[in-house]
Amino acid sequence: MISVHTAGHTGRLRDALSAEFGSDEIFRDLDTISPGDDFVEAMSHGVASCSVFLAIVGRQWLTAVDRDGRRRLDDPADHVRRELAEALERGVRVIPVLVQGAPMPRAADLPDLLKTFAARNAIELDDEGWQSDVNRLAEAIRRDVHLSRAARRGIADKPLLSWRIALGLLGAGALIIAVVLGRGRLRESSQAGASTPGGASTIASSPREPSAGSGGATRATLPAGGEAEIGGLVYEVLDAAVDAGSVPRVLNLRIRLTNHGRYPTTFSVPDFRLQVDGELHAPNPGPTDVVEAESAQENSVSFPLPPAAARATLRIPGAGETAEIPLDLNGRTGPTAAQDRELRRGGKRTFAVPVNPSTSRMRFDTVTCELRSVSVHRYSHKLTLTLNVRVLNGGRQDVTFGDGHFRLLLDGTPRSPISGISTTVASEGSRDGAIVFDLPLDATDVVLRARWGDITAEVPLRIPSTD
Repeated sequence: MISVHTAGHTGRLRDALSAEFGSDEIFRDLDTISPGDDFVEAMSHGVASCSVFLAIVGRQWLTAVDRDGRRRLDDPADHVRRELAEALERGVRVIPVLVQGAPMPRAADLPDLLKTFAARNAIELDDEGWQSDVNRLAEAIRRDVHLSRAARRGIADKPLLSWRIALGLLGAGALIIAVVLGRGRLRESSQAGASTPGGASTIASSPREPSAGSGGATRATLPAGGEAEIGGLVYEVLDAAVDAGSVPRVLNLRIRLTNHGRYPTTFSVPDFRLQVDGELHAPNPGPTDVVEAESAQENSVSFPLPPAAARATLRIPGAGETAEIPLDLNGRTGPTAAQDRELRRGGKRTFAVPVNPSTSRMRFDTVTCELRSVSVHRYSHKLTLTLNVRVLNGGRQDVTFGDGHFRLLLDGTPRSPISGISTTVASEGSRDGAIVFDLPLDATDVVLRARWGDITAEVPLRIPSTD
């Protein structure tokens, strides 16, 4: 039975995920396990076969009790506790989902088997920014499903995702979601050539790696810069050259992927696409590598070019979004890859955002939030706004600090952060953090909205020109 304390949030989230992934691809364990089946064995099998385990935490999560008044977290026979412990023990990706303004549980409040749960990075679902929060969760799910597919290549009939509804530890039920990605792409090229699994065309060729000054090689330039970011993954074009000595011509790229996340990701050359005149072209065959957390990997990516193509856009797929890097194949506008890299190294792609000192210190009863600095970084396809904040807790109780306390209003529409922060500030203590938002390239005036409890503060910010 789902806890009454969080049933509304559960229903909304279930409906949102059904709309995102398709209701036919979601089922609940209690509806699936047949009468007479061993419930513990069936659920253990479900946990063993899943890739992602979502634990939804409401305000009563730590204090829920059974009919004898015993805290359910402390009952070794409780099914929900057993499933969560098994997921942690098996190394399944466990994502805490915080609702009702619930704080992330501390390790000291959890039994030994669940203490590592306190170290997991959580996602907050806030009523005000519900849709954007759910979108962020869906993006994380897609990213994990993609990683699972890469790790399980060749294994059939294995569920991609398990969602554990564990509200207040009174919930029972799980969702298995089989997600088919890659829908809704741009029209693929029908140009003659071999077809790839992604549906884009390839043109048979024998590319060669051009070097600076080599015969027949022209440096392509990057009108909007050569750096893109998706969900903590930063892609940099280190070199871009058109080899006119091949038939057809070949665009040779050298790309670095830096993984700033906490988990490994894949660097898959076959996933890249080159858009030319509205048509998508697949790259020549290349590797798929795993890039560990806080590390980088470089790969060569080459594309055969249609005749007379002058401009193109490199499309990089990600979790719920696609980054784009425009290319001038004739090298007439924008910097070369080397010049663009020097601009980034020199700080020419990052700009300070002025903050009025009279509004930079926001008070929320016993909590004070200091806006210490604000900056904006320009990527080829978007801006990222970074708020360096310090939270001071002058009260007697610990307070939460994270993405859920902040929204950015752009044209009156609230946007959620992408920083993924969810932590606790101890009584009479302080904590620093960076709250990060994505913005369109043409953003100019925004309003930061911060809220603790029933108190809301707003700080207007003007984005400087990044051209």
